[in-house]
Amino acid sequence: MDGQQDPSSSTSHNVSLSEAIIAIKKLDRFAFYGTLAEEYREEPLAKIQKVSDVVDEIGSETRNKPSRFSRLTGIAQLHREKARQRRQSRTSLRRSAKSDNTQKTTLNNERSSTYRPFSLDMLLERLSTFSISTYSNKPDAARLLSPLGMASNGWIHGAGQGRDEVSCVTCAAAWKVEAPSNSTSKEEQATVWKEKEKDVREKHEEWCPWRIRSCSPSLYKAPIRSVLETRADVTKWASRLSACPGFESVMIASDTKEVSTNDFADKFPDLPAAALILAIFGWQVSGEGSPPIDQCIIACSMCARRAGLWAYTKDGKQFDVLREHKSYCPIINGEVQSGSWMHAGQADSLTSSKSQLLPAWQLRLQLLLGNKATSSDETPKQFDARNMRSSEILAKVNALLDGRTS
Repeated sequence: MDGQQDPSSSTSHNVSLSEAIIAIKKLDRFAFYGTLAEEYREEPLAKIQKVSDVVDEIGSETRNKPSRFSRLTGIAQLHREKARQRRQSRTSLRRSAKSDNTQKTTLNNERSSTYRPFSLDMLLERLSTFSISTYSNKPDAARLLSPLGMASNGWIHGAGQGRDEVSCVTCAAAWKVEAPSNSTSKEEQATVWKEKEKDVREKHEEWCPWRIRSCSPSLYKAPIRSVLETRADVTKWASRLSACPGFESVMIASDTKEVSTNDFADKFPDLPAAALILAIFGWQVSGEGSPPIDQCIIACSMCARRAGLWAYTKDGKQFDVLREHKSYCPIINGEVQSGSWMHAGQADSLTSSKSQLLPAWQLRLQLLLGNKATSSDETPKQFDARNMRSSEILAKVNALLDGRTS
């Protein structure tokens, strides 16, 4: 019949008009809410297109025009695209937040890795950046401004910095420790230096931990270990020195080559006196092995002083085992070794007893000599080397090595 729908047309698609209308309403609702029903999540566009084709065919046969269902496919795609963009935006925000947290964590780790006021190794590393040629000597009354005082408060004098310029390893603050004008009086200069001592803390950024706590004065001291360990250290250092080809030509201040080492015969066999003296006073071969004397550099591990032994051969000058150290080195400075050398505004509560102010080299020598350095009451023999010349000190050491009393 004309005007009547061929029943076979709907049967061929296995869907009735009422089912198609219900599907349209369902999809229309889901589309406008920007979501697809769970039943359409698997291959949604293919399913929508299939239903759309059926409904369009039914609609064209009943109303001679396409249904609204064909438009829903595009609407669904639009909402799916917006949903995808929202998910990407949320993911991007999460990644950005995570990246910010990572950067903050990294920055905090970097700050914590540079702020270790209890680490002697890190203090020595900062101290080694100060050079005599580019960081001028400061008055003894302003010890906070010395390389030791600056390094104890987190400052370094790195490569590329100008004369007397320093920077903080943690907050990166930088300033120049300029000396006052020579035209001013001594009282005015002393006032200026005292003001600059305050800058050692105040030049740090407000948040910098070095403003709150610096290294303890007792941190910077040469390790004095047991008798056996000290003997092993001196043997190792002296052996490397004596193994350098041409070492026999090295000249040490005072005639140490004539020192009798009978007292050390069992402890240091076949080691020359010059090598023993250098080792006792903290001098070691820099680097690996035992290079020829014309390439041999010796160094102090505490004050980072370095010297080329080729300048102290028979044709050159004599090497002064004490004065070549920097003035604040605990090897030769008993106040520093004892922790009573005031810096960073702190000082340990120590008395001025000589037994507490011995430099590291004297403490080391006492351990090596054993009962030769003690009297009947087991009190170590001591002598105040602070105001003695190098030749006098070495003569005293020679006497002790020979077992003679002074």
